[in-house]
Amino acid sequence: MKEIKKVFDFYDKTYLKSYNLDDAIQYQLNLLDSLDVYTRKHCESVAAITCNLCKKLHLSNGFTEYCTICAYLHDIGNCVNRTDHAHSGAILAYNILKEIGMPADDRTEIVMAIGNHDEGTGTAVSDISAALILAD
Repeated sequence: MKEIKKVFDFYDKTYLKSYNLDDAIQYQLNLLDSLDVYTRKHCESVAAITCNLCKKLHLSNGFTEYCTICAYLHDIGNCVNRTDHAHSGAILAYNILKEIGMPADDRTEIVMAIGNHDEGTGTAVSDISAALILAD
């Protein structure tokens, strides 16, 4: 993987091409944006914070990529309902990541973090979820 630039641009094709995420996540964020502009901006902010956190801790590029994907998708459940959004978001994210061909063990890590990111119903269950919770 390429080195992360000082200013991280998640939409840069360099970062998204490994799973063809540019189209899939862009579509989901556009859908979310049409329903809730605040949530999209929040997800973008959390993704940038997550990426910077991982970089400051000198974590691997692969781990940083997964944390950033997770951060972008973490509140996607808000398009269903804000109540239990972490759980519905985990289900939505699982299907998106499966559809784009992410391996089962990798998507399980991301889905587990999304499903446990809400402070009311979840807790840090992995390194990825801890990074997401800190950034959120």
